[in-house]
Amino acid sequence: MNLGKANEAIDCYDKVIEFQPDDANAYFYKGTALGDLGKNNEAIECYEKAIQMKPDYLIAYLKKGVILLNMGKDGQAIGCFDQVISMKPDFPNAYFQKGLGF
Repeated sequence: MNLGKANEAIDCYDKVIEFQPDDANAYFYKGTALGDLGKNNEAIECYEKAIQMKPDYLIAYLKKGVILLNMGKDGQAIGCFDQVISMKPDFPNAYFQKGLGF
């Protein structure tokens, strides 16, 4: 995605998922690429899959919250940031993002 080729990145992540359907990182990075393309609902689905596989995936909660915030779903976004804070109270970016939701 550093080259701005999110679609190609998604194809790669899909291949990983095909071979390793329980790879939380593949879903996380696919969600990031989808978010870069503005496919917010699909990105959220990928973050949710990553979280389902790895419930302590802080960055997936954070990225899901950022997408929700960008969609105007502030209450849901704050819920994601609160989840991060409950797991890692010394994670300043979660507080920063939560502040943007108010």
